[in-house]
Formats: sequence, C-alpha cells, structure tokens
Amino acid sequence: MSLLSRVAINGARHLKIYPSIICVRATSGVATKIPQFDALSNKPLPVDMKPAKEFMLEKYLTVAFMPFIPAAYFVHGPAMDMALAIGCSIHVYLGWHMVTTDYARPFLYGNILAKAGRATAIIFAISCLAGLLHFNYNDVGLTKAFEMVFAL
Repeated sequence: MSLLSRVAINGARHLKIYPSIICVRATSGVATKIPQFDALSNKPLPVDMKPAKEFMLEKYLTVAFMPFIPAAYFVHGPAMDMALAIGCSIHVYLGWHMVTTDYARPFLYGNILAKAGRATAIIFAISCLAGLLHFNYNDVGLTKAFEMVFAL
C-alpha cells in the first residue's frame, strides 16, 4: 500500500484517503462516541403523534375563540362571561403546556424540573380560571369590563 493511501493522525490507527473522491474514513471508533440527544436525533414520531394533535387542537380552539372577543362587546351576561373565562383558561393551559413541553426538556433540566415545568401549566390555568370567575361573580364581569374599556 502506498504512503498516500494510509496516514496516521493523532492516535487513529489509520485513515484511508481516496484522492479521486476526496473522502476520508475514520476506523478508530472515535467518531462513533458522539452523544445523541432525543431532541436532536432523527427518531420518527410516535404513532399517536400526541404533540401534533395537541398543537392542532390549540390552534382550532384559538380560531374558534376569536369571535368571542367582539361578541362580548354586544352580548352581556353570565353565560358570555363564563365562556370567556373558560376559553381564556383553556388557551393559557394549552399555550403554556406547549411552551414547557418544547423547552423544558428532561435532558436539559432533569426529569424533576421538566415535570415541574409542565405542572406549572395546570397551576397557571387554574389560577387564571379562579381569577376570572372571581372577577365575574364579585365585580362587573368580563363583558361589562370590555364595554367599560372600549368606552374610554
């Protein structure tokens, strides 16, 4: 074998060089020890595709919720107040759940902090619903508040 076809570099047994293709093949096994993270690997999505379904559900609910804001200016009452409170809290839950699922990964923060991050979505949604229901029952309500804001 000629000197051009085998070269020893930095402890590697040998690199085989094909000058016509300009291709290098490492045979030392060093390149196979690169860590693979779940977020960066090319694994296929699970069969149920739960994150994709949750994302589509959140988008459909957001689009369905859009007419409620202008309708709240014209339709007043406890039913509209309740619909707005429930819609806002569901929107908060789904949005924050998607953010924590995407960015609070277990390999970055550990399993405990990742689960705690996802639990904050439930805490925020319950707090939002409790605050809006308190506002609806003990104050003027959301629809009347919208009317008062737009009257300024």
